[in-house]
Amino acid sequence: MRLDRRFAGALAITTAAAIALTGCTKKNESPDTGASGAAGGKTYKVAFVPKLQGVPYFEAMNAGGKQAAQAL
Repeated sequence: MRLDRRFAGALAITTAAAIALTGCTKKNESPDTGASGAAGGKTYKVAFVPKLQGVPYFEAMNAGGKQAAQAL
C-alpha cells in the first residue's frame, strides 16, 4: 500500500514537471512555407478519399471537392 502511494506521488510529480517544461520550448522564428500562407504561384495536388463508392453523400462530397479544387 505504501509503495503504491509513493509510485502515484512520483508519477504525479513527473507528469506535472513534464507539463510545466513543455512551456519552455521556443517557437519557430521562420514558419514552414509549405504548411501555410498564400499560394505564390505554387501548384497543389488535392486528393479525396471517400469511405464508400456509390453512396450519394460521398459522391456529392467528391463533386464539391473537385469544384473547390478548380477554384484554387
